[in-house]
Amino acid sequence: MTALMRDIQNALDAKLWVIALHAAFILPDVNAAVRAEDGETSGNRYAAWYDTYMTPKYPLFPGKDAYRVRCKLLHQGLASAHSYRTILFTTRDEGFFLHNNAMGGTQAHPDMLNIDIEQFCTDMLEATELFNAEEFNNPVVISNFEKAARWTTVTFHPHTGVGTIRVFTSDVPTSVKETATQFEPWDGSKLVPLGPDSVAEVVNPDGTTRSIYAAE
Repeated sequence: MTALMRDIQNALDAKLWVIALHAAFILPDVNAAVRAEDGETSGNRYAAWYDTYMTPKYPLFPGKDAYRVRCKLLHQGLASAHSYRTILFTTRDEGFFLHNNAMGGTQAHPDMLNIDIEQFCTDMLEATELFNAEEFNNPVVISNFEKAARWTTVTFHPHTGVGTIRVFTSDVPTSVKETATQFEPWDGSKLVPLGPDSVAEVVNPDGTTRSIYAAE
């Protein structure tokens, strides 16, 4: 979650509006999932989280509409909602700030809603920070966060020719033995789990050895 939030802010700072917006619509999914006993999200859970943390600031854009836009935007590249024909996501490139306004159609049934991308993404980040603070000691949230994808640094033995790489994965090993079994040597060698600072020792067919190391 920290990596996602950081990258959303980085995208905003770099004026990568589309990337920031798409990523921001993922946050309610992750937040709803980590609070659930089964660790899963759904449309109803997404909308419920959003209505709690975002709708107070966006009464014209409630959870059911946010989830609709999330699905349309991420999977079809569309920006439509139940309550509006289209959502106008705007920027402040020319210094003009337009945000959270319904327009067109009738007062009871407007056609469009405009949302400032930077403000919306910032509000999503702040809502997530508030959620994290409120759920800090929730054992369900803690357990689900432990399974979440994160950055891990893995250093391979020079024999592999790979060196050190960073990987983003949720499959963080819980023991050296489990880690060792994930490697499938291609040359007939076998793996022998070692201590906490190394994943495994590779025993080559000729009896020589090499090690594969990993560190958080």
